[in-house]
Amino acid sequence: MRVSGNTGWIQKQDWRDFREYEKELDVLIANQRMIVLCTYPLAASGAAEILDVARIHQVAVARRSGNWEVVETRELTHAKAEIKRLNQQFEQRVVERTRELATANGELRQEIAERKRAEADLRQQKELLQTIFDHIPVMIRFLDADGRIKLVNRAWERPLGWSLEEILGQNLDIFAELYPEPQERQRVLNFIAAATGEWADFKTRVRSGRLIDTAWASVHLSDGTRIGIGQDITARKQAEAERARLYEQVRASREQLQRLSQQLLQAHEAERRALARELHDEIGQRITGLSLMLSSQPLPPDRLAQAQAIVRDLMEQVRNLALDLRPAILDDFGLVPALVWLFEPYTTQTNVSVRFEHAGLEEQRFAPEVETTAYRIVQEALTNVARHADVSEVTVRLWTDADTLFVVIVDQGRGFDPQAMRARASTGLAGMHERAALLGGSLTIEAVSGEGTRLTAALPLRSGDSYEQEHDE
Repeated sequence: MRVSGNTGWIQKQDWRDFREYEKELDVLIANQRMIVLCTYPLAASGAAEILDVARIHQVAVARRSGNWEVVETRELTHAKAEIKRLNQQFEQRVVERTRELATANGELRQEIAERKRAEADLRQQKELLQTIFDHIPVMIRFLDADGRIKLVNRAWERPLGWSLEEILGQNLDIFAELYPEPQERQRVLNFIAAATGEWADFKTRVRSGRLIDTAWASVHLSDGTRIGIGQDITARKQAEAERARLYEQVRASREQLQRLSQQLLQAHEAERRALARELHDEIGQRITGLSLMLSSQPLPPDRLAQAQAIVRDLMEQVRNLALDLRPAILDDFGLVPALVWLFEPYTTQTNVSVRFEHAGLEEQRFAPEVETTAYRIVQEALTNVARHADVSEVTVRLWTDADTLFVVIVDQGRGFDPQAMRARASTGLAGMHERAALLGGSLTIEAVSGEGTRLTAALPLRSGDSYEQEHDE
């Protein structure tokens, strides 16, 4: 708006109208922002008026001698200084903000570089995991929370026969294909739902219809995904079955060998028994008859006495031979009397006395094979004592518990190194071990060089009633 400050053109009679005009104008321009250009005539204005004009206006311009000049007021000077200060602050803030933006840009560039490195590492790890997933020699499947196949690896596809594309594309119920029997399928689904991480074996039908043995473990993730890890264990199961079959064959062969060995030993003992009986009954009777005949002939006394002495020695040798082959007392009276009979000639021949401990077993009978085995072990052990121990006394102990006969022979002699004795493959020790093993028993030897030897045989028992029934038959 342009306003003139020259009132010289208004006549006195026009002041009333001019005031009305200003009222109307005030109403029209109320609350309006505007720029007002006021002009004042310098020639008609006094100095005070000019100073008031310069003071109350933001900018005052005067024309003098044809030139325009800006008249700066105090407010204008203050405003310029304030604007300059604000401009300086703004420039300083621009500099600081520029520096902050540069720092932020540097950090952003570093963050972008780190993110790119992380993305590269992630791609590399993903490629590594994918390679492992595709080539690891175990079957892996991923199921979503609803039990649908999400992902399988190649090791799953190859043995089972279906690809992931076929399963997803045809919306196959793969568990119905793999486990067509409802009860077995439900067992599989329950196992997957439990997701305990433990392994279990299943019979799985592959696409060709063949059944294979598989082993699976199932685990779950926080989002409900269930991971199954499986192996085709058909070859292992077949190998286990073959091992079980071979083991059963070996066990049966071993039992048969033990039966044959026991039968052979029994036949051997029976042969000894028959030979002893023949020596005693046939040869002994004939020698007795020869002795009687010689005693009735008119032989010179010295020749007769010599012949009778020879016959007596022969009879004694035949008797001892018969007893060594099979002592009849063992069959007739049992183990304890047979051992008592064995110890007397043993002490006479070797000068080694036998201390026999057998409380409560005097009248007890055992199965023939048990009595024979115990007798032969004691006989062989006493022979070894006489040959190697260099002692004057040996102890023999017998006792039983509910189902075992224990035989212990102890001496305080030279002892020996068991390892060295086994290396020499002693026939006597091997025979004792074999006899005990044939009954299902055991034989242990504790020996220390210079400190003596302890031999312990543990022989499984059969009841006396069983023996009596067999003996009577």
